[in-house]
Amino acid sequence: RKFGVATTGIREFLNRFQRFGLIEKRPNAGWVFKGFTTSFALELFEIREMFEVRSARALAAMPADSACWRQLEALRGEHLDLLEHIEEKFHDFSDLDSRFHRLISSTAPNRFIDSFYDIITVIFHYHYQWNKHDERQRNEVAIREHLTYIEALFSHNVTMVELACRAHLNSARETLLRSTSA
Repeated sequence: RKFGVATTGIREFLNRFQRFGLIEKRPNAGWVFKGFTTSFALELFEIREMFEVRSARALAAMPADSACWRQLEALRGEHLDLLEHIEEKFHDFSDLDSRFHRLISSTAPNRFIDSFYDIITVIFHYHYQWNKHDERQRNEVAIREHLTYIEALFSHNVTMVELACRAHLNSARETLLRSTSA
């Protein structure tokens, strides 16, 4: 019985990817991965950028007594700690990255964005794992970008927030595009 529940969960997860044309269900053949193209990556990134810029603006506008600021302060501390120990802990970045971006998206709740964000997270982290040769350096750059982004958020200056957000997203886009051509 537990196997049936797990199988149902996996099937539901795969169905979510099918809607985006990434996989296909073939009769009596199971699931087939259709490929992750540069075009798909660019389309996905366009949506991610719209969602994240919107959410970052919302976070910058949150009142000073909002719990999100304490969470962001804690994440800043984790980023600084990881940066200090980057040589031995660079593999820990994926979880920190996910929690950081989830905090940002949580400040502008939207059930459609939340659902889509799950897909974005899986795709980005999966593809970043394809090319490991510069993982430490990539993660260090991303940590530094996050810290700049965090400082911009604490400034509550929407222009600075948008610039830091877009700079980080541009780096992430380039990394994703390099992984599609590898």
